[in-house]
Amino acid sequence: MRQLLATVVAAMMLAACGTSGASPTPSPATAATVTPSAAPTSSPSPTAPPSSPPASVGPSGSGAFVLAGLAASVGTSGPPDPSTFATSFASETPTIYVAYQLAAGLSGTVTATWGTVGQNPIVKSFDYPASAPWAYFTLTYKDGFIPADYLETLRFEPTGASVSLPFTITGPRKAPATPTPLPSGTSAFTLLRAATGADSSKPAPDPSTYTDSFSTTASAIYIVFSLRSGLTGTVSCAMTANGSPYVQGLSLDYGTGNSWGDFQVTPSGTFPAGDYVATITYTPTGETQTVNFTVK
Repeated sequence: MRQLLATVVAAMMLAACGTSGASPTPSPATAATVTPSAAPTSSPSPTAPPSSPPASVGPSGSGAFVLAGLAASVGTSGPPDPSTFATSFASETPTIYVAYQLAAGLSGTVTATWGTVGQNPIVKSFDYPASAPWAYFTLTYKDGFIPADYLETLRFEPTGASVSLPFTITGPRKAPATPTPLPSGTSAFTLLRAATGADSSKPAPDPSTYTDSFSTTASAIYIVFSLRSGLTGTVSCAMTANGSPYVQGLSLDYGTGNSWGDFQVTPSGTFPAGDYVATITYTPTGETQTVNFTVK
């Protein structure tokens, strides 16, 4: 059974660090990127969009933009074909191209803003030269886009003209590889998993709570672990979200009467969507093990 002392220590540490110790919600820019680019200047002159463009083409009245849409790929021989534009992409799509074309003779800064509702948007600008036949931004996301509804907005800064391009990422998203429970042996750890709950009154964690995927609205994330029989000492936990520090400074003392332990992390609001890595360290030897999971 887990000793009450270890539970109290863990609770004290979490009260001190679990919520307030988490860094502010990181910008998705830590995992997602957007890159601007102009088409080759040798491309053909701009052409007018078809008379009945698909929904992803900028509406009339968008001013500066005569062509705008999202595509999974673009060529280099000329302006992209509006028939290839789409509003839905699979999570595994490696790159989404935001292709656009300004009216003849226009030049100036074009800003691309994209993201999901509730997250800090990613913003990138590009100085569109008058000689450019068309241009594009590329959207990428580490380990695949997270399924959700997104909005890409293009804005021509000199006039304020803009085009909104909503799109959807469909899943399921392939979760990062997660270590299986560690076997007894040279490692200090015999178990390390992410879980939806942890009942300290039980002699062992409930395997049905193990998961590699959490919701952004989850009330808490638990990292459960156990050490080889006879091992005692301080165990610490640090966590990153999309490559940026999210939780640091959690630790508990694992005693002779402990059969397992856990770290509970609660958000100050909601968990940022993305890829997480929890690093657990057995302080007496310095051994570290990691568990990966996704929040979406």
